[in-house]
Parts: sequence; structure tokens; C-alpha cells
Amino acid sequence: MTTKSATFYSKAHYSHAKDTPETHSFITDDVKEDRRDKAVGMWLMFCSTVLFWCLAIGGTTRLSGAGLSITRWDPIGTIIPPLNENQWKSELDLYKLTPEYKLKHATPVLQSDLPLHEFKSMWMMAYLHRLLSHLLAIVFFVPCAYFWYKGKFNSKAKKLMIACGVLLALQAVVGWFVVKSGLESDATGTTKLICPYRLALHLLLGFFLYMLLLLPAFAHLFKPVYYVEAAQSIKAYRGLVSFTITSMLITVTFGAFVAGLEAGKIYNTWPLYNGNFFPQNMNVERPMIRNFFENPGTVQFLHRNMAYITLGLVIFTYVRGRRMTLHKRALMALNGMLVLGLLQVVVGITNLLLTAPGWLSAVHQTGALSFIGMATWLMFEICHSSK
Repeated sequence: MTTKSATFYSKAHYSHAKDTPETHSFITDDVKEDRRDKAVGMWLMFCSTVLFWCLAIGGTTRLSGAGLSITRWDPIGTIIPPLNENQWKSELDLYKLTPEYKLKHATPVLQSDLPLHEFKSMWMMAYLHRLLSHLLAIVFFVPCAYFWYKGKFNSKAKKLMIACGVLLALQAVVGWFVVKSGLESDATGTTKLICPYRLALHLLLGFFLYMLLLLPAFAHLFKPVYYVEAAQSIKAYRGLVSFTITSMLITVTFGAFVAGLEAGKIYNTWPLYNGNFFPQNMNVERPMIRNFFENPGTVQFLHRNMAYITLGLVIFTYVRGRRMTLHKRALMALNGMLVLGLLQVVVGITNLLLTAPGWLSAVHQTGALSFIGMATWLMFEICHSSK
């Protein structure tokens, strides 16, 4: 039996909610009976699943070069795709006016027109991403209004639902601003890539929304486990998991800048940078802070090394967790987080060595989302204590 003075390395013991009053903040904090609602949990899990595929398809769209093929912000008008050849040609003509088309298909070096059948594939990829975004809005807001009306949410849950709704609406706006940044020439009239700052914001908002949907979904679907002994060690472990998740999100952020700057297509060697310990010209931008976000070599360096740090934290979290008596669900999440972390590193290195093909880059981004999801599950499983 451990005591109140248990250290971080002490064994933690748990009990189910049937032995301890229900106090999960996502459900209720003012009653003792079990207030979980499977219908709410299944709805939130379905929303998170739709969001997962929306982000996965969105990453594939961007990384395959199809993200700017739909050039209009028309949420209603673009629900129905082109239905005949004339409509398809009109869409292609609009795309031919964009800086991206001029950069990729109309330069003095690349005097090659874009075949209509190839444009159709690009357009449908972007269309699928938008269609999933519309579906997510419907499956979130309509049931949310119903459950709200039926009194399924307490005050904390209502605030969480409002936060999710705001993030979802903000995602749509930021998504269009990402596209818009690639449809315009800069002040000098030259073409440019999409704004990496907007791309990183768009990706991070999606990850945050995914986590916010998963946590209450777990709370409604799973019976909470309360750690009744060694509460201080569980609290310390919770802090370690939070720190690890923060490191994951920072790594993802620099990954978004790698994608936005196409920095995965340089220094395609590992573990060195074309035979050097550091990329060349890491400090050429002025002011110096711009190198962290606008210098492709520096951004790739930061993404690589944050990935190493994150993997180290995941391994440390795993070792510490195995030394504690965690519940079986927490152990499943812990094991899954380690496996996904190792796979992410392998996929990332392979992606680099292959000069970042679009399909593998999309797999890498989707793996990061699964990685974050598993860590979120682990956080849920250890967020209850009786002291």
C-alpha cells in the first residue's frame, strides 16, 4: 500500500467509478450518479472520425498539389461538381488564371498544358475535402442543437460545445484564407507558394478540434478509472503526458511549415544534411526570427530535431508508465502511442529520403493525427484521481 508521500516512481492503484463518486468534469461535477450518455459519446466519436478523414483528405489534397484547383469561395455553389465538359473546361480556365498554374505549367521551362483529365482528378480531391467539411458542420451542429435542447449538457459541456463550434467555423474561414494566399501574386507581381503561416494555423486548429472532440467522447463512452493511491505520482505523470503532447504539437507545427515551404524536397539525406551536421544558410533571413518559419533549411532542421525530442519523451513516458500500475485501457493507449511514435519516425525518414512524394507525406500527416489521438486517449485515462 502506497502512502500520501508516494513519489513519481510509486505504484498507482485504481478503482472504477462504481467505487468512487462520479466527478468527470466533461459530464457533470455536481451529482454522484453516473451521467454518461452513450448517444452523446457515439455522436462525438462520429464527429471526430469525420474530422479525421477531413484532415487526412485535406493533407492529401495539399500535398498532391490539388489544393488550389477550386478557385472560388462558394460553399453552396460548389456542392454540385461540374456535370459536363463545358463546365469542367470553365473550371480549368479559372485555374489557368492562378499563379500556381503559371508557375507549374506556363513557365518558359515548362511549356506544358494541364490535361483536362488530370485537372478533374485534382478538382475532385479538393472537392472531397470541402464535401467532408460540409458534412462535419452538419453532423456537429444539428445533433448538438438537439442534445442541447434535451438538456444533455451541463454548464461545462456547453462551454466545450461552443468552443468546438467556434473552432469549426474558424477552420472554414482559415481554410479559405490558405487557398486565397496561393491564388494571388505578391506585391512584385511574381508567383508564390501558399502562406505557410496560414497553413500551419489551419492544421493546428484541426488538431485542437480533434482533441476537443475526442476527450468528451471518451468521457461518455468509457467508465472513468480513479487512481485512489499514489495520487501525486499520477499527477506528475499527467504533467509528463501533457508535456509530451505539447512537444507533438510543436513538431506538427514545424511539419506544416515544411509542407508550406516544400522544405521536404531539400537535404534528402539522413541523419546528416548532405554530409553536414547542420543545413547551410540557416541564418540568412532578416530579422533573424524569420529563419525559424521562412528558411526551408532551418525549418526542416527544427522539424527533424523536434521529432527526435518528441520520440525521446514518448519513450520516457512509456517507461515511466510501465513502472506504474495503470489500468488496462491506459496501458493500451500507452502501447499504441509508442508504436505510432516509432512508425512516425520511420515514415518521416523514409519520406525525406524519397524526396517527399505527396502520398507518403499525406501518410505522415495522417500518422501524426493518429499519434495525437492516441496520446489524447492516454491523457483521458489518467485524468481522474480521488485526492
